[in-house]
Amino acid sequence: MEANISDDKLKYYQFPGYTLYNLPKYRQVASGILTGVKEGLTSHYDLIKSMGSTQDICEIIRLNFWKCQNQFKIYAVYNPPQNCPNLDFLNISHINKIVLGDFNAYSTRWGYKDTNIAGKEIEDMLNSNPLELIYSNEDPATHLHYNGTRTTPDLLLASIDISEHTRRKIIDDPGSGHKPVIARALADNHEL
Repeated sequence: MEANISDDKLKYYQFPGYTLYNLPKYRQVASGILTGVKEGLTSHYDLIKSMGSTQDICEIIRLNFWKCQNQFKIYAVYNPPQNCPNLDFLNISHINKIVLGDFNAYSTRWGYKDTNIAGKEIEDMLNSNPLELIYSNEDPATHLHYNGTRTTPDLLLASIDISEHTRRKIIDDPGSGHKPVIARALADNHEL
């Protein structure tokens, strides 16, 4: 999830049963990614792209983890508003893959009235890669804007081999304006 925390503040975030990985905030306002992996799973954290590394200021991390001798890759993304993300950093050809995060991408496919440039990038990625959007119009919005509007900038995508058994659950807002998206996937009859 978009964390906006520095490494020295990580000690204040307790998620029993999970190993936490933090990409610290890069700027004063919203940035940074906090992810958790269930304890007992073998995992490896990779920084793919940080906010200050290129003109595109999207942040991307990858968690590789193994369960029942199968490798899975989870990409977490934070794309700031008005940024056109370069998603070429994602290696979509791999099976057992989940991509999730705050894309700040508007599209009629996930409940917006119009489509912005980031939304077009996500639509193009969905149309040209073996990924499925995990979304239902019945799901609650994931973001409450200060002006009262409710939107869904927080998306969950899954590779087609696991998309049929991937679900998203929206949990209560921890005070950030964004409701965290919990991804649950089933692969080879094992929950991830």
